[in-house]
Amino acid sequence: CVDVFSQVLTYVQQQHRSAAPFTPRILLYGPPGSGRSLQAALIAQKYSIVNICCGQLLKEAATGDTKLGELLKPYIEYGQQVPDNLVIKILKDGLSNFDCTTRGWVLHGFPRDVEQATELKDAGFVPNRVVF
Repeated sequence: CVDVFSQVLTYVQQQHRSAAPFTPRILLYGPPGSGRSLQAALIAQKYSIVNICCGQLLKEAATGDTKLGELLKPYIEYGQQVPDNLVIKILKDGLSNFDCTTRGWVLHGFPRDVEQATELKDAGFVPNRVVF
């Protein structure tokens, strides 16, 4: 009886998971021209998950009339690398969408280095599949 009680208590205190049996969170890595975006589109279409391209998210945010969009415009216009804190903020918004949390996502174009990967992990977005 005590064993069952401790198991129930442990379960209740754990972080709650989605009701879905498995929510795919896929991260694609590869050099430019390796076909990441094509593979991401094919995976997203086949498994009905959300295709998230970091560059596309940044471009869409830069066209918006928001404070964040105004901060991004100079970087996008001049082809400079956007600071990590802005990219993480945009990715948090994109990956926190209802579709992404319920259906899953495939992300490509981010992270580019270990620091960005750590920031993505700290933001709570840990992929369960990584494809090189």
